Amino acid sequence: MRNAFVLSIAAAFIFLAAARSDGASPKGLEPVFPAENGNLVFIEAEDAVSTNFAREPVLNFGTSGFRTLQLNRGTGLEGVGSFYADYVFRLPGSGTWELWYGGTPPGPRDDLYPSYTSPFSVSLDSQKPQPVTRETVAAVENYSPTYTWNLIGDRSLDAGRHTIRFEVTEKRRIDGRYFFYLDCFFLVKKEDGKRLLAQPLPAAFPRNMDDRSIDAPFPTIDDMLIRIRIIPARSSPSLTYPVCIRFSVTT
Repeated sequence: MRNAFVLSIAAAFIFLAAARSDGASPKGLEPVFPAENGNLVFIEAEDAVSTNFAREPVLNFGTSGFRTLQLNRGTGLEGVGSFYADYVFRLPGSGTWELWYGGTPPGPRDDLYPSYTSPFSVSLDSQKPQPVTRETVAAVENYSPTYTWNLIGDRSLDAGRHTIRFEVTEKRRIDGRYFFYLDCFFLVKKEDGKRLLAQPLPAAFPRNMDDRSIDAPFPTIDDMLIRIRIIPARSSPSLTYPVCIRFSVTT
């Protein structure tokens, strides 16, 4: 049995040697690369080069890439002044790029608005951090429970390598927790104030980037309960409350 196996291997080598002596060569495989969109740079949150939001991403089949970074802590980290997620990306061209992210809308700056999430800041290329609050972003579409497409604004950037940091330093006011979920972020090229959208687009992407139908602060929980009592069938909130309710049992 063993001799037969050895003979079959030897015969295979003889066949290949004969084929090469005749000038024949195995047909090479041609690589097939995925189509690219030069007007869009899309980065998954779980691809952070450095983060202390959590030890590992959370599996969530309603989000882009099925994973997300979730910051949900009652206390800070010893010796660390903030929670952050750092990224590195490359832009194919210079010009105006529109910055978006998918995640929880930021908390409000105004004390009169309900605060269910933490505000945060964004810094590009180690520049001065820019505060991002509910008043400064446009919430466009709720695509998964607690996750919304949010428009931060335009940035003038050169082609090449860039860094960006999402940083949380404040707690949400409803219960004093650091609370911010980040699924992904992306930049869209603009010319003359218009987005240069082209195919292919990611599977998770805003359906209508100009929709502002849900771009309003969260109502208070009491206000929402009143609406449900008055018109139950029409009181479904467009944005899901990112609030954790805890139950305790004492004996």
